[in-house]
Amino acid sequence: MYFLRHLLVSLQLSIVQTLLPGSNLHMDRSLIGQGFHRDLNTYIVLDKDLRGLYTSPECSLLLIETLPAGVYADPFQLSSMVPFGGPKIRLDGAVNIEAAEFMSKSHELYIFVNVNLYAVDTMTEQTVINISFPIHARYHKPSSDPNVSHSTVTIFHPSLYSNCSKSDAGSFLSAPCDVSSNLLCRWEQLSYICSAAPLELMIPVGMARDKPIVILVTLLVTATICSLLIKFIWESDSQTCKKHS
Repeated sequence: MYFLRHLLVSLQLSIVQTLLPGSNLHMDRSLIGQGFHRDLNTYIVLDKDLRGLYTSPECSLLLIETLPAGVYADPFQLSSMVPFGGPKIRLDGAVNIEAAEFMSKSHELYIFVNVNLYAVDTMTEQTVINISFPIHARYHKPSSDPNVSHSTVTIFHPSLYSNCSKSDAGSFLSAPCDVSSNLLCRWEQLSYICSAAPLELMIPVGMARDKPIVILVTLLVTATICSLLIKFIWESDSQTCKKHS
């Protein structure tokens, strides 16, 4: 599966390079899976000339991924992936994983990539960097329009930066030096070509007209369960009293 995916990405990027021969930094994006839980996949491809600029051990890339209010990344899940080779990701603040979409706001992920950990493909002389992590859709407000059964969540392409530039030209950002440091470093913004459109998730939403029925059924189920529990406790206490009498 990985080989086929890698081959597809290489073919897509070859087409882009044919159309834009001056480009040397490319990106491909996709969402893997179905439903409320997906994997956000990003491929970054560096050609031979660009890879030559990243030979220093301290040279890194920084992706700043903005997730809209409709989706979130679980901080605990992200940290648990690191010992198994997962990406090093730092969030810009606390994330409430229980909140619904209309009670949430967008949040940023700082993804740190050490280019030297990735090998150069001997056939293409390219370096392919794969960054993948899980995201989860939040529950949305019920729709008042009977013709609307889904809500669209759009994830735009990330900003890409490098800390390897020695020049003062270009656009720079002050951001954390690495995933665990509070020190700020100077990151130069990089331009790239992405062969994919902004990603979209179609999130199913409930119907507002069904709200009274849902409330009624919930109350009935809750009352039934409470009655059964009270009955069980009462019968259990009665049997205990009979044994002691």
